[in-house]
Amino acid sequence: MAESNFIDYVKIFCASGHGGAGSTHLHRAKYVAKGGPDGGDGGRGGHIILRANPQFWTLIHLKYRKVVRAEHGGAGSFALRKGKNGEDIYLDVPVGTTVKEAETEEVVVEMVEPGQEYILCRGGRGGLGNNNFKSPTNQTPRYSQPGEEGVEGGGDDLPHGGLGEVLPQKRGELRHEQIRLRFLIKPVKDVLSAEPIPQSNNSKIFNDKNNSPKI
Repeated sequence: MAESNFIDYVKIFCASGHGGAGSTHLHRAKYVAKGGPDGGDGGRGGHIILRANPQFWTLIHLKYRKVVRAEHGGAGSFALRKGKNGEDIYLDVPVGTTVKEAETEEVVVEMVEPGQEYILCRGGRGGLGNNNFKSPTNQTPRYSQPGEEGVEGGGDDLPHGGLGEVLPQKRGELRHEQIRLRFLIKPVKDVLSAEPIPQSNNSKIFNDKNNSPKI
């Protein structure tokens, strides 16, 4: 193994996607006098997701990737059309990788199990279209919400094997995020368990077959 190919430390900047803006639109049709609001919601910004991949043993694929930015969510449109969600970015790292904040050295997450997934930066929520603000006293709202953006923060654990269900955020929680991170690989002895690997039962099957009565 070439020594230059084994990289156990990288430092990158991660930024999730902004949420798309909601649409402010009033329905217009030839035979509809008062169509009302029909602005769609904006799409969610893309997440940056860390994934423990047992096929990787080094961080060399991240060595020259200094900045990682997820896609922004698309804006809503007329006819209640929802904006496109930003594409999520997956960062595959070896099992045993520790992620720390670059400035505070605080441990963000330790990837210790194959298939483990963790949202490093959560994308911003899409803004609501004006259709969400209609009421008996305001039947033609001419305003909508912008997409969320703005604060730094951490992430969330995900179930192994996939994203599963991502719960909606409450107002005031983390939105679009950006953060500087350090990736470190732990020694193999700290990751692997001390349990012995079970041996095959082929020898027992072979002995039982030889000791069986011949016909």
